[in-house]
Amino acid sequence: PLCPGQSYYEVHILDIGLRGAIGIGIAEKNYSLNQQPGWSHGSVAYHCEDGRLYKGAGVGEPFHEAAQQGDLVGCGIRQFTDSSHQQATVFFTRNGTKIGETTTPIPIGGFYPIVGLHSKGEIVQINLGAQWLSNEVHRSKRVRLNGDVISYVQNRTRGVGCFQALGKRMNDPGSYFEVEIVNCGTHGYIAIGLALPNYPLDQMPGWSNGSIAYHCDDGKLFQGQGTGRQFHSSARQGDVIGVGVSKVIKSQPKTVEIFFAINGVMMGQVVTTFPDLGFFPIVGFVRERANVKLNLVPSGRLHGPLQEFRSEHIHVQGNRLFYSGNSTDQVGAYQLVSRQLDSDFSYFEMKILRCGVDGPSAIGLTGRGYPLDSMPVLRNGLIAFHESNGQLECGVGGSEPFTCQVKEGDIIGCGLDNSQERAGIFYTLNGIKLNQFPVNIPDGGFYPTVLMHSEGEAVDVNFSVQWLGDNPVPAGRDPSLKLHSERVHVRGDQVSYVGDARTSVGGVQVLSHPMTPSLNYYKVQVINGGQRGTISVGLAYHGYPLKNQPGWLPGSIAYHCDDGMLYNGTGRGQDLHSTSNSCDIIGCGLDFHKIDPSGKWMTAFFTRNGIPMGQARVAVPRGGFYPTVGMHSRGEVIMIII
Repeated sequence: PLCPGQSYYEVHILDIGLRGAIGIGIAEKNYSLNQQPGWSHGSVAYHCEDGRLYKGAGVGEPFHEAAQQGDLVGCGIRQFTDSSHQQATVFFTRNGTKIGETTTPIPIGGFYPIVGLHSKGEIVQINLGAQWLSNEVHRSKRVRLNGDVISYVQNRTRGVGCFQALGKRMNDPGSYFEVEIVNCGTHGYIAIGLALPNYPLDQMPGWSNGSIAYHCDDGKLFQGQGTGRQFHSSARQGDVIGVGVSKVIKSQPKTVEIFFAINGVMMGQVVTTFPDLGFFPIVGFVRERANVKLNLVPSGRLHGPLQEFRSEHIHVQGNRLFYSGNSTDQVGAYQLVSRQLDSDFSYFEMKILRCGVDGPSAIGLTGRGYPLDSMPVLRNGLIAFHESNGQLECGVGGSEPFTCQVKEGDIIGCGLDNSQERAGIFYTLNGIKLNQFPVNIPDGGFYPTVLMHSEGEAVDVNFSVQWLGDNPVPAGRDPSLKLHSERVHVRGDQVSYVGDARTSVGGVQVLSHPMTPSLNYYKVQVINGGQRGTISVGLAYHGYPLKNQPGWLPGSIAYHCDDGMLYNGTGRGQDLHSTSNSCDIIGCGLDFHKIDPSGKWMTAFFTRNGIPMGQARVAVPRGGFYPTVGMHSRGEVIMIII
């Protein structure tokens, strides 16, 4: 439910459809989904078709103009109006501008985001992680806000444009925010830093008293005057600039150390007097076409001074690591030293973006101060998994082979298990736990480490992921796409067919989610039906040969989108429903209430766009069923939703 910590979401209208009958708002948990939000008690919604606000009734009140295709509509709870939390102020935005608000009682269990659609062709994209930055901001007319993207807007007279977020006071150590440079503009005249509240909007941050800022065009630091000092190299498009408070030097007058980072690497620190009114994040622009993305609550990295220790052969950009050395004799290593693995931070992951020439990347744990010029051996405590040969190095010359192969796109996880009498280190591959090994924790503890030693290597590290028993719960992504053929390309939860459509079937099987009573259903959204729409959605046994469409062989069952037929362990299908097209959402599940007394037969069912299509009795293979999807024509793209 929406709460003060997550109080806002946005909906991007990709296609307005025939009438644009899209309702966006909030509703109680069990609100009926066969009616538009806002029509019944316990819901409030803005309707894009007529611009009216519907508040628990079938008749709306004038609120705003109708929304258009491409608009970004937001809804959130801005504040709770009394101490009992029985009333909430609900507000709506359109393309970053607030369009109105209303007050409504909060139902038992709270409010949940809800979107209603009611005409053919309507398509929307929902962002539950959106931020609302205009609640407390100070900005000039030359700056436009769209969601969390801040842009410089050209007008008749060129000049400085500033945006200041007054809702985040940078007053304590650990305060931190980030700005991603989406477009540098004409000359990269972008300044990022801190300033007094209501800083003069015609002055670049850092030029006037009560401000400090890093300027991206020349890499200089400006501190309350128009002349800067060389601080770092200039920033480029795609770079992420971070600004934070590292520590308090003295209390009277309050003096703090401010640090600046680029792509997660420290650029430098500066000591300054903390003003009585406090510091607030600020971004300044001079030239047109410049825009940035502001993130006031960064996640996925752990920030602060000495947050990481890396060799010169590792280049860092955001959460991505790139090998930049000479692979013949230079090892590149990255160690996160700001957080020791413990009960609160016990797991992290590395996604292989590129294997490089030889692919000897390693992920593991090392003691603080591990020599970053050598590949893993047992020094100061180390255990590591090498993705080039599937070997676990755990001791001088010792190894425990894994029976697995890793490739580009795979996600390797490493964690510390303190639940047993002796600590254990475990590894995961694409969400599947490989094995666990007892280990002696060195003095000072273990720290996450990635090592690279081959030209062209690139990985993406994630320190915000959690491991909860058999199923990891990553922040912001679904890691469940596990086993796939070479004829499909997997990126996150999206799968694309890349094979030879004349002969080759491509497939993917979700190994981390066997069908169980608590997880008995999954969905596949057809993003693009491709040339022939030969997409099949169903269930199959573990290790089903993905060169065959699911449903063709015994131990599998599937609905085929191109002909609407159900294939139940044979190459001959039977009529189930009509064919499916792009944007349809196909569901497949098992009814665990309809199990044969022998346990050998169950009932599989299929849905399309939430409506049942049919069901069939199916033999249960040894080991159970796993979600399985097949594809067989150029241009097919799907999204798997677990």
